[in-house]
Amino acid sequence: MPSDIERTRAKVGIERLDVVERKELFGLFIDHGGKIVGERKKKTQGQLIRYKRQEMSKKSIGNKKGSQKAKQPAIKHFEADAADKRRIKIFQTNKNVKLIDLIIIQMKGLTNKVFRFGGRKFTRSFVTTFEEQIRWYYEELYVTLNSILKEEDPVIDEIKRMSKGTNSIFFEVLTRLNALYDEREFLTVAEAVSRKTIPGAIYMKVFKQFFKKIYMLAQFKNICKMYMEIAVEIKGRNNKISLDIVMSVKNQLDKDIEVLLGDFLTRFHIVLCRMDRLYHPLFSRDLESFLGVNEKDRIGYLTRMEKKKRMEEVKTRREAIRKMREGVVEEVEEITLPEYVERGLPLVKNAIANYEIKHRYDLDSPIRILEKNDRMYNTVTLFEIFNSEYSFILSTGKIFFNIDYREQRRINIKEDLNHSYLFLSEAWEEVKDYIKIVKEIKDVNDNSRINQHQRFVMIEILKKKRSTSRRNTTQKIVSVMKTIENILTDIILDYDSEKRLLQNPDEILNFDKNIDGEKSVNGKKVIEGITEAFLFSATFPVIIDPHELALYDVSFDTDIDRSDTFELPDLKASVN
Repeated sequence: MPSDIERTRAKVGIERLDVVERKELFGLFIDHGGKIVGERKKKTQGQLIRYKRQEMSKKSIGNKKGSQKAKQPAIKHFEADAADKRRIKIFQTNKNVKLIDLIIIQMKGLTNKVFRFGGRKFTRSFVTTFEEQIRWYYEELYVTLNSILKEEDPVIDEIKRMSKGTNSIFFEVLTRLNALYDEREFLTVAEAVSRKTIPGAIYMKVFKQFFKKIYMLAQFKNICKMYMEIAVEIKGRNNKISLDIVMSVKNQLDKDIEVLLGDFLTRFHIVLCRMDRLYHPLFSRDLESFLGVNEKDRIGYLTRMEKKKRMEEVKTRREAIRKMREGVVEEVEEITLPEYVERGLPLVKNAIANYEIKHRYDLDSPIRILEKNDRMYNTVTLFEIFNSEYSFILSTGKIFFNIDYREQRRINIKEDLNHSYLFLSEAWEEVKDYIKIVKEIKDVNDNSRINQHQRFVMIEILKKKRSTSRRNTTQKIVSVMKTIENILTDIILDYDSEKRLLQNPDEILNFDKNIDGEKSVNGKKVIEGITEAFLFSATFPVIIDPHELALYDVSFDTDIDRSDTFELPDLKASVN
C-alpha cells in the first residue's frame, strides 16, 4: 500500500520533472518556509538556540532597522522560553553547594516544621505562626519597652544609674530589644513568608538584617529576661501599678523573649540557610561572616560609645573650670549645684561631724572599722545617719497621708514609703557584709600564725570580694536614696500647691530619747522634718561620688556649721 508521501509525489508529478526542475521547485519550497522532514531531530540543542536567535534577530531588524524597540520582542520571547530558562538557571547555580549542606538543611527544615519535603514551600504551621503569634510577640515587646524608655523620665534616669559596673549594658540591652520591631521591615518579611514559597535572592538583604538583630541578642537571652524584669519593676514602682499586674507583664514578656530568641531564632536560621543553599552553623564565625556582623552590632558597643561621650563631656567641663580659674576669658557653660543640693551640703557636713564626735568611742560603729580614706567611709556613715535620723518617716505612725488619684493613677504615699523601708533594710544588710569583709582583712593582717604567702593569697581573695561588695552596696544604697528622694519630692510639691497628701504638716514631732534616741528633727514640724530628710537624700549621691564633687568644684570637709535652719526648697523650679 503506497504511503502518504508517495501519493503526494504522484499528485504533484515530481517523477515527471528532470533534475534541474526538481532543484528549482525545492528552492521555492524552502524560500516560502518549507522544511525537510526529520531535519529538526538531527540538529543539536546548541544549533537550535543559535537558529532561534538568528530568526528572531532577522525578524526584528526587518521590521525596523537600528531601532532598540524592535529588538526587544525577540529578546523577550527568548527569555520567556521555559527550556532556555532551565539552562540559564543550571549555568548560574552556586558551584560551592555541597550535597551534605542540602541534606542537613532539608532534615532540619522537616524536623522543625519550617518547609515541606523538597524545601521549596513553607509549612502551613510556620506561615500561621509567623503571621499571628510572632507578630504579636514583637508588637507586645515593642509597646512595653516603648512605654518604659520614651515616656517616664524618672524610669530612664533610674535605669541609667543602674547601668554601671557588671550591669553596664542594662540600658543598651533594653534599647536593642526595643529596636527589634521595625514595622516596615517586619511587613516585608511577612509578605515574603505569606507567599508560602522560599523567597529568592532579592529578599536576602532584608532577611539577613531581620535575623541579625535577634541573633545578637539571643547570645544574652537570660540577661535580656533579667533586665526586662527589673525594668518592668521600676516602671511599676514609679507608676504605682499593682504587684499582680507587674507579675503578669513580667511573665508574658519572659515568654515573648523565650520564643523570639529561642524557637523562632532556630527556625528562621534554617530559612536563611535554605535561601543561601549553604548550611551556616548557628552561633559560628561562618554564620557571623555570612550575616556581615561588625563591631557596631555587638552588645556593648553602644555602652562604650555612651561612656566615651560622657567622659568627653566631663573633660570639657573640667577644662572649662580650669580656664576659669586661670582667668581665661571665654564663654563657657555655667556649672552650678541644684539649689536643694546646695542647701543640703551644710546639713550633711554637720551630720557627719556630729556623728564622728558622738561615736568616737563606740566599738560597734563603722568609723572604728573603716579607714578615713576608704571609698565607702562617707557612704556607710551617711547611710547610717539617715537610718538613725530619718528612717522613721518611712514607717512611723506620727505622719499621716491621704490616698489620692491623679491622671488615672492611685497615689498611696504611705505604701510607697513602706516599700522603701524594705529596700532600706536590704541595703543595710549589704553594708554589714562589706564591713564584715573589711574586718576579715584586718584579722588576716593581724594574724601572726600564718606565713607571708598564705597572708598574701588570702588578702588578694578578700580584696576582690571587697571590690565586688563595694560596687553592689553603692548601687543598692544610691537606688534606695533616689527612690526616697522621689517620694519626698512628691510630698513637698503637693504641700506647695494642693495640700492633698499630707494630713498633719504642722504637727510637732516628739521623740523619747530613751526609746528613739536623739534626733535632729525632734521638736520640729512634720513638714520641716520631711524637708530635712529630702535635702539629706538629695545631697547623698553628690557627696559619695568624687566625680560629681570635682564636676561642681565642691570641697567636702566635716567642719561643723552650727546654722540649723531649713526652709522649703523651690522644687518647682529645680526639680521640674
